[in-house]
Amino acid sequence: MQQELSHTKTGVQRIERLTADDCLVLGEHFIYLKGVGLYRDQGYLFPARGGGVICKNTLLKKIKQASKALGITK
Repeated sequence: MQQELSHTKTGVQRIERLTADDCLVLGEHFIYLKGVGLYRDQGYLFPARGGGVICKNTLLKKIKQASKALGITK
């Protein structure tokens, strides 16, 4: 499956290939967002608690916490 990304940092569109596992994880994430009331059709993949933009540092902190909990190292 291919997904076109139009809102990249440089504004240039690019095509990313998603595996079946990627699609399953994203599907589960969307179900979670809908469950907590943060899903929007044109919203963010990782929204802040209020539904807006999440701070980059907050996202990196959450990824670091999850990596540590899963035992993932550099």
